[in-house]
Amino acid sequence: LHQASDWDMDAPEAWDITTGVSTIRVLIMDTGVDQAHPDLNQDQGQTFLMNQGSVNGGPGNVCDNHGTNVAGCVSARINNGIGVVGVAPNTRVVSAYVFAADIPCSNTGLTNGSILMNALAWAQTNNVRVTNASLSIGSFPALSAKYAETYAAGMVHFAATGNDGQLGIGYPSSLPVVCAVGALNRFGNRAGFSNFGGGIDLVAPGDDIFTTDRSGPSGNAFGDYNFTSGTSFASPYAAGVAALILSANPSLT
Repeated sequence: LHQASDWDMDAPEAWDITTGVSTIRVLIMDTGVDQAHPDLNQDQGQTFLMNQGSVNGGPGNVCDNHGTNVAGCVSARINNGIGVVGVAPNTRVVSAYVFAADIPCSNTGLTNGSILMNALAWAQTNNVRVTNASLSIGSFPALSAKYAETYAAGMVHFAATGNDGQLGIGYPSSLPVVCAVGALNRFGNRAGFSNFGGGIDLVAPGDDIFTTDRSGPSGNAFGDYNFTSGTSFASPYAAGVAALILSANPSLT
C-alpha cells in the first residue's frame, strides 16, 4: 500500500543500450491482436480457439479488443511519428488467439487450459522466448506441466495477478515458473484494483495506460489507440523488459 522505491521503469535509459531486436519474439496469449495495426511490430499470429472468427491470431468478435491493448505495451513502434511506444519496440509480438471475449463486452469469456497449453507448445517450436498471459483461469495440471517444460527449455513467462483488489493472485500467475506481475499507478503506489500478497514477483505500470487499440472504428475507442487500466497491462510491460534483456544477450537462460 506504500509508495514503491525507485519505481519508474527507466525505459529511455534502457533504449540507450537496445530497443530490442526482431529475433526476440513475445507470445501474447489473449483475445487476438489486430494483425494490420500500423503501430505494432509483430509477426503473423496463430488461432487456437476455433470457430470464433479469428484468422492468423487476429481478434474474432467485436469485443476481442484486449489483446491489441496488451500487445502495444510490448512492441508499439518507436520514432515512427504516430501513436505510442512499447517498452521493447523493436522486438516482435506474436498473437495466440486463446480467449474469446463475451458479448456484450466484459472481462469474461471462453477459453480453457488445453487451449493455452497448445499455444505454449506452438511457441516452443516457433522460436518464442517470452510469453504473456493477461488472464486468469482455473488451475489446470497439464498446463502447469507445459509451463514448467517450456521454462526449462529457456522460455520466460509472465502473467497478470488479477484485478480484484484483494489478497491472493490468479492462475497461471501463481505458478512458480511464471513471473506474477501486479500493477502500480503513476505515483508509484499499488493500483487499487491490483491483487496483492504472496507470490507476486514484480510490479509495473498498469493504471491509465495509453496503448494500441484495434484500428479504425473497431475496438474500445474510435481510432487506433485508447486508455485502459489493469494488471493486464503491467504484465506485458514486465515481459517487454525481459525481451530487452534477451535482445542484449540472447544466450541468457
